[in-house]
Amino acid sequence: MTAEQIFALRFTETKFRDGYSKDDVDQFLDKAVLTLREYEATRAGR
Repeated sequence: MTAEQIFALRFTETKFRDGYSKDDVDQFLDKAVLTLREYEATRAGR
């Protein structure tokens, strides 16, 4: 999975039941994208 694949992810909201906080999920995915972009940049420079 690449940073761009994670960046493009969209989750559908559930109705009538509790789920994850959308803001928490978005924050996690943002961190994952940044981390993977850094990793991919270092791998490209090899």
